[in-house]
Amino acid sequence: MPWTAITAAVMVSVLLGADQVTRKIALEQMSPLVVGALSNTVGSVALLAYSFKRTTKWYPQSRAIWRMHAISAGLMVAVTLIALVGVHLTTAGRAAIFNSVHPLFIVLLASRIGSKPEVITPMQVTGMIVSFFGVVIVFSNRLAGAPSTMWQGDLMILASAFVLSLLLIHVRRVTQFVDPLQAITWQVVLSVPGFWAAALFFNNPIILHADTKTWLAILYQGLLIAGFTFVLRAELIRKFGAGRISAFFFITPIVGVVLGAATFGDDLGLRTVIGCLVVLLGVTAVQNAGRIQMGWKRFFQELKQPIHKKIDE
Repeated sequence: MPWTAITAAVMVSVLLGADQVTRKIALEQMSPLVVGALSNTVGSVALLAYSFKRTTKWYPQSRAIWRMHAISAGLMVAVTLIALVGVHLTTAGRAAIFNSVHPLFIVLLASRIGSKPEVITPMQVTGMIVSFFGVVIVFSNRLAGAPSTMWQGDLMILASAFVLSLLLIHVRRVTQFVDPLQAITWQVVLSVPGFWAAALFFNNPIILHADTKTWLAILYQGLLIAGFTFVLRAELIRKFGAGRISAFFFITPIVGVVLGAATFGDDLGLRTVIGCLVVLLGVTAVQNAGRIQMGWKRFFQELKQPIHKKIDE
């Protein structure tokens, strides 16, 4: 991957990590479903306006494309609803750990789903596992005090992580037929009725009273996340594959912890630093899997050579 793509992937992970903080701010005064409905409404308006101005291919040209966009929207709503149930049944720390499994799901699915499955090397899988353990190290001090229903919540978070991986793999397939901007635009637009329907069902009446900080958080989620980050993520996955890009997603929960500490005054501690280093080690291993494997191959070839041959050389 060129450095520009690596920089873009890191930026996506950082913006998504900051989104965890803005959601925490918004949820202080609004319910999760209302926040999702509002942010996706804002994102829909921004994406439609930009799509109409930027390209003539903003409107789906066939029923097959419409179906793919509808599936994306349905998966997007499902991820949110399943995760909300899971968070209520487990702790935030456990939820962060189990949600961070989704890059591993992406790797497994990307190598098996679709007409052109991605080639995933053992070194890439190893790097993913290393990054996951880095996330576990960061959140290891937040696993205490879990309720008796925590295993149910853990399963729900795992399910939402799996559905999220399905969504990203599906978006990769959609972008083989349409522009990433169109793919994300209709994913977000078609998800809005689902979010509002869920909000009306679970949070009736809907309360929108909030301060300026809350509305700024919703604008961040709508404009920067739904209106920009999702599109950039889809473009990166389309160009470089879901397996390679998903390794950067392990950075997201780390960024959320660091920014949360800066915003709410939480103590980071030594385990956060160690966990960050382990995550970066794993991401580096994934991005340089070919070079690392080649280096190990040469190393073992050197070991197999007779000692007298090495001395003669």
